[in-house]
Amino acid sequence: MDALDCPVCFHPLRPPIYQCSVGHFICSSCRPKLMHNNCHLCSAETTFKRCLGMERLMESVMVLCSNAKYGCSEKLTYYQKEGHEKECPNAPCFCPELNCGFAGPTAALLDHFASVHKRPHTTIRYSRELEFHVHPGLHVLCTKDKQDFVTQCCGGAIWAWHLPRLRPT
Repeated sequence: MDALDCPVCFHPLRPPIYQCSVGHFICSSCRPKLMHNNCHLCSAETTFKRCLGMERLMESVMVLCSNAKYGCSEKLTYYQKEGHEKECPNAPCFCPELNCGFAGPTAALLDHFASVHKRPHTTIRYSRELEFHVHPGLHVLCTKDKQDFVTQCCGGAIWAWHLPRLRPT
């Protein structure tokens, strides 16, 4: 798939795509960065022109989301994949417990917390006053619309994470 990436910025080529007179491709955001209209690969002085054939090819290259094993069924153009995966609702959540290697969709992580780690959870409603007891350790807060948070209480301080953010960085 590297052949479908811009050789300057290494991001997927996306329309508009330009090519030098020899046929080397470049993305539209890298084109203005080249000095004296010299090709980035062959160094020939050239005028870059749109390559409609490559644009049509890039529109036709379809790939599955990398989160298919976690339930995502999206099929996207190659250049849309990275953006989709940053926001994919099926991206795996990772268990924050020390030495636990669990990774899975949000719903599975909630079941994992309850069954494996015996962590308490509280269902909450937005715009309502909430009172519950938090003991040191992790506590899961679940809203009716499946927006889930994990809180950690340590020494009187409480931290909270939205579950989709529990991904490695």
